[in-house]
Amino acid sequence: MNKTEATPRPWRADEEEYSQYIYGPSNEMICEMRGWGYLTGTGGLNLSDKDAMEIQHANNQLIVKAVNNYDRLVEALEVLINAVGTMHKPEYATFFIDGERLDGYEVHEKFESLLKELKK
Repeated sequence: MNKTEATPRPWRADEEEYSQYIYGPSNEMICEMRGWGYLTGTGGLNLSDKDAMEIQHANNQLIVKAVNNYDRLVEALEVLINAVGTMHKPEYATFFIDGERLDGYEVHEKFESLLKELKK
């Protein structure tokens, strides 16, 4: 594997009592979710073990879900860029994104920028 490439997908999450792991398709461990001391410690969030385990589990699952759906996210963004780019009169289209009113040209530009970031 080239040092600049990510571990191939799909990834999977595996949980043990106090540890959360992420594994690649060949069952190689990619990472271990850490943060127990911060989640449960008095200098951190001071959460119960149960709450800390739920947070670590949710974070672990989110990472795996995001990585495994990366290609679909890029594809969906490309479809949206194409759809907005082929609108008959994009200047008359109105979109609301994050509370901001944008016309078709602005949305197209915003989506192109997001896609560029995703493909870095």
